[in-house]
This record gives sequence, structure tokens and C-alpha cells, in this order.
Amino acid sequence: MAREAARRAEPRDGKGVAPLSASRTVLVVSPESNRAGEIVGALQGRGVPSIQASTPPQAIFWARQSTPALVLLDLNVQSARLLLGEFRAEGRLLVALNDDADQRLRALEAGCLDALPQSLEPNELALKVARLARSDRVQQSGTVVAGPLTVDLSSCRLLWKGLELLVSPLLLELAAYLAAREGRLTPARTLLQDVWGEPWAHPNKVHQAVYRLRRRLGEPADSPFLVARRSHGYGLFPRAVGFAPVARRRAAGEQL
Repeated sequence: MAREAARRAEPRDGKGVAPLSASRTVLVVSPESNRAGEIVGALQGRGVPSIQASTPPQAIFWARQSTPALVLLDLNVQSARLLLGEFRAEGRLLVALNDDADQRLRALEAGCLDALPQSLEPNELALKVARLARSDRVQQSGTVVAGPLTVDLSSCRLLWKGLELLVSPLLLELAAYLAAREGRLTPARTLLQDVWGEPWAHPNKVHQAVYRLRRRLGEPADSPFLVARRSHGYGLFPRAVGFAPVARRRAAGEQL
């Protein structure tokens, strides 16, 4: 099964958490690595951070590591139907690729956001996917919790120790991304790619945003919860302030 394959593909570090989709990354899943590489290159040329996978274990592993905003799934990949079901169960947004009209129809009926011909040229495909990834149809949703911090992306709310704080959409997205990866540091360059969608930008963007988030939380520069380490990155560490690690996606309708 796809779930078991994902477990085999994950690093054995105990952090196999399926975090929220708090990034602008597109995951391209295709059995043809050269073709996938061309699509990734075309997407990145349009400013859309992208990664590729060629098997279900790779796809699920990278979906959990990079939390893509959108998955571009070639239905010719091995166990495509199981993979599609797995991603839909996790609430991920998908665009299916196949040259068979009936297959595309079934993908739409299964809950895919869109279904496109697989034979489209990479640049044309990238243009369509880039537009979709930036459209209002791709909405962030769900709630992630890391100790005293709760981020509800569905209603754009951030709660700190039970109190709601007003923050910008960027800080909300940054907080969700870090909360989904509680207990580990994320380099500034990775944050620039996954949160800002600008891997080429200056790391000062990240430094300044973390500084603003720390101030909103009222945490000191040496906060044991919101940690910054030079050359290593940023992270949230609930255990350091007495909380067990519980970052996870809440089911639809579950109360905070």
C-alpha cells in the first residue's frame, strides 16, 4: 500500500509528520524523470518552486518534507490510483495528467482540482499550473499546533497561549510552516523557497520576519521556544517550554 511505502521511504528519525501545506511549492510526480525535470525547470523559470518524484514512496516522502501547495500527478505513475487516494485523504490539492479523456474525467470525479493532457509541452503546462497555483482556488486550510502556538489557516487566526494575535498573512504562513516542523531547525534558504517562493532572495527577509514574529509572541531573542541558530536556521521547540510534540493536521470540523 502507498502508506506503507511512504514509511519505508522516510528517514528513520521519528519525525514522519504530515505537515500543513504552508508553501508555494509544486510537487511533480511522473515516472519519466526527464519529462518531470523539464516541467520542474519550466515552473521554476516562472518563479514557482518545484520538486519532482518518480515513485509513490518518493512522492509521499517529498510531500511530507516540502508540504507542497499543489501536486501535479501523472496518472501513468505506478499505483497512481492509490497515490491519488492517499493525497486526497491528506487534503492535498492535485492536478492530474493523462492523455485519456476518460481517465481525466475519473480524476476530476475523485476530487482533483483539475486534469490536463499529459502531452502538453512543459512550458504550456507550467503556465497553466503556475496560474492555478497562484489563484484563489488554491487555499490553505487546516490547523497546526506546536505547544502554546496554534495556527488556523482556514480562518487565518494565530493563537498564542490561548489568546488571538493579529499578524500579517506572511507571518501566519511562516508560523504554520515552523509549527508543522516542530523540534527541528529549517535553514533560511529553505524558508525562502517554501514560504516566500523566492529561493533567490536575500536571507534578511527571513531574519526580519522571524524577528517580527518573535515580537508579536513577546518572546526574547534567546527564546527556548522560537529558536534561531546562526547557519542552522529557525524552529519551534515546544518541549523546551514543557509541551509534548503534537503538531498535526486537525480533521475538518474539529474544534480548537
